[in-house]
Amino acid sequence: MTDSEVKKIIKEPSFAEAPAFAEGFGKARATAGKPAGKKNRLSKIILSGGREVLAKNYIICTGGKSYPGTGSTGEGYKLAKELGHTINKLRPALVPLKIKENWPKRTQGLSLKNVKLTVFQNNKKQDSRFGEMLFTHFGVSGPIVLDLSGKIGELLEKGEVKLVLDLKPALDFQALDKRIQSDFSEYSNKLFKNSLSALLHILYPALSGGLSNPTPSGRYSKRAG
Repeated sequence: MTDSEVKKIIKEPSFAEAPAFAEGFGKARATAGKPAGKKNRLSKIILSGGREVLAKNYIICTGGKSYPGTGSTGEGYKLAKELGHTINKLRPALVPLKIKENWPKRTQGLSLKNVKLTVFQNNKKQDSRFGEMLFTHFGVSGPIVLDLSGKIGELLEKGEVKLVLDLKPALDFQALDKRIQSDFSEYSNKLFKNSLSALLHILYPALSGGLSNPTPSGRYSKRAG
C-alpha cells in the first residue's frame, strides 16, 4: 500500500473549503443517480501514510467490478451508496461469455474475422454484431462478443440465451447454397466432411471431428422442394 492510497474516510457535517484530489480508494467506480445530502458529505480523507486530505469536493477513483482478480471488489459502489447516491443494478458488460457446449474448447485461440453473431431468446432475435470473434477454453470473446455482453447479461436474467454464429454473413441463402453445391461437385470423390475445408477454412479442423458421415460428397445434391 502506498502513501497515496486511501486508508479511512471521515463523514462529518462540516468540511474545509480547499479543493483537493484523492486517489486509490478500493477498486470500484460508483454511478450517482442523485446528489448526496450534506449530512453525508465527506469532511476528511486519511491516506495510508497518515496524511490527511481536507476538501469541499473529492474525486475518488475506484475502478470497476467486472474483474475481482485485479482487486476491483466493488467498494466504490458501497461507498457511494453510504453517501446517499443511487446505484443502478450492476450487470456484467464488456466481458467474455461462458457457454454450455464443449466443442469450442477444440477451437480455443482461434480468431474469426468478418463473422456475424446473433443473440436469440425465446426464438426471437434480440441483437447482433458483425466483426471479429475469438474462441476461448470456456466460450467466446473478441470485439463483437464484448460489445454484446451487456445486452446478454440483461437477457440472462429472464432465461436462457442462444447464440448463432454466421461464418459467411456476406452470402445470402442462394449464394451460399450455390457455393456448397460447387464444392461438392469439385470434391465429389472426397468424404462429405473433407469437402467442407474450402468453405470453413481455419475453423474446419476443429469442427470436422464431429462429422462422421462416410458418404462421398458426389452423392449429395440440391433437393427439390
